[in-house]
Amino acid sequence: MAPETNDGSGAVNGGGGSVNGGAGSVNGGAPRQDRPRTKLRMMCSTILVCELLVVYFAALTGYGLGPVPLGWLLTGAGLLAVLIVVAILLLPRYRGENRPGVALGWIIQVLITAGGFVMPALFFVGLLFGVLWYAAVYWGRRMDRELTAWGK
Repeated sequence: MAPETNDGSGAVNGGGGSVNGGAGSVNGGAPRQDRPRTKLRMMCSTILVCELLVVYFAALTGYGLGPVPLGWLLTGAGLLAVLIVVAILLLPRYRGENRPGVALGWIIQVLITAGGFVMPALFFVGLLFGVLWYAAVYWGRRMDRELTAWGK
């Protein structure tokens, strides 16, 4: 029986099973699939994280200006923040996946723009992030399409 060696890469050579797939592997015997990750997730999650910061700072501004009672302000900002985090988690991970994160992102754009009825500056912020969201979705899908066509 050949001795097992470990070259530091995480794969163990010489044994009956392997770490990354095959019979007796650590992940249950299923071979590891190297599915290409989507660029859409990277582009859209960047926009949503920026919007999360904007929601936080808008809540602080609302607290200082006092356009609505504090309870309403905290509830609205908190729900919007949770919705943004859920949208980030529901974005597609791999090319070709169809998950509800993008649609949820569009709803977030509408809600932030609707926040302009409480604080008028949010009309501008909502419009700006709506354009950024459109660009992120468009370019993310285009990059995925082209990378798939090139076989990468």
